[in-house]
Amino acid sequence: MSSVHLKTTALGAILLSGSALSAQVYENDGTALDIFGRVEAGFMNSHALAAEAPAHQSGNNDSSIMSAARLGLAGRAKINDTVCAIAMTEWDMPSTTTDSTRVRYQFVGVDAQQYGILTFGRGDGAYYTVAGTTDIFTKLDLHSNDHYLMGEQRSGQLMYSLSSLGWDLRVSLQTAVDSLDNTPFCVDSGAAFAVSTRLKSDITITYGASYERFNYEKNAHEQLSYFGEMYAKGYGDNTADFAGYGEGRHPSYKVNKGVAVAYGTLGKGLYTGFVYNVTRYKNLPHHLYAYEAVLDYAGECGLGVNLGFSLQQYHGSSLIRDLNTGIYYKMGEAVRLYAEAQFDLDGKPQKLYPDSYIAAQHLGENRYVLGAQYYF
Repeated sequence: MSSVHLKTTALGAILLSGSALSAQVYENDGTALDIFGRVEAGFMNSHALAAEAPAHQSGNNDSSIMSAARLGLAGRAKINDTVCAIAMTEWDMPSTTTDSTRVRYQFVGVDAQQYGILTFGRGDGAYYTVAGTTDIFTKLDLHSNDHYLMGEQRSGQLMYSLSSLGWDLRVSLQTAVDSLDNTPFCVDSGAAFAVSTRLKSDITITYGASYERFNYEKNAHEQLSYFGEMYAKGYGDNTADFAGYGEGRHPSYKVNKGVAVAYGTLGKGLYTGFVYNVTRYKNLPHHLYAYEAVLDYAGECGLGVNLGFSLQQYHGSSLIRDLNTGIYYKMGEAVRLYAEAQFDLDGKPQKLYPDSYIAAQHLGENRYVLGAQYYF
């Protein structure tokens, strides 16, 4: 878990045990079970609503109210004085009947204290330690980092985390998965690492990299069509047969490398964060470069404001260029009111991304949301 943000990784939920944001439903002889979650509702414009949950769309491009719930269970059982078994599961439950319940986190593992934490299952990869530095917004997240192309949480992962002597190390291995986080992309294998340290000046520096090897045995037409159109635009070639073009030119793997710098702790006074990410797709003629910067100030009265800027570039073209603004008010530990807006600053995603992806993600569109969340 990133030291600056509670929602950054699944391990954060394990740390919720015994806090004001969870309820202990069972405890006996070193074994404990906690329940936690939230209920939320928000008024969104059509672009924010469709990007957040397409099934909420009424089909007439109107703004509407979205509601959802999140429920999680976190367990811990003492094995001996040094080792505990841990487990966690968390679900997102939308209000529509057409949207299915989505598993966010689901893993088991061991917490060996000073020797680290090892988990198996679904969760965040190690590279999220870098990408999550700018993940500060309630709903309208920055999306210029290519790390998020295949979703946030991923199944089939092994994750090791160790914090010692002021350093934090994360290493994750990705096993074969047919569909990553409701995307058409299939992965044969992958790996990631991140290492960070927090200086006495409250500055945190993080470096990491991730690698994913694609598998085309399933969803072949969807994947080849996506990459065919992407590579045709990347090379400047004209074709109407994107799947056929993708047969000849598609990536066998992609690599992300990045560095993040942060100051402060999110939710406690001033926090700032910056992420620089470079993405290489095998055989794509140029790299993708992403820059994200955020600022958040949380006052002691519960009122806070935040600001963010994201930029993604490919061969001199600004594919994504967004400005985020937000304000929120925390009423004690349980209630959070917020308003957020994301403004497109003339990004050109059509220079590289497939038209279907642009439409599905509503890239290049202004979004806003006004909402409330109740945590338990």
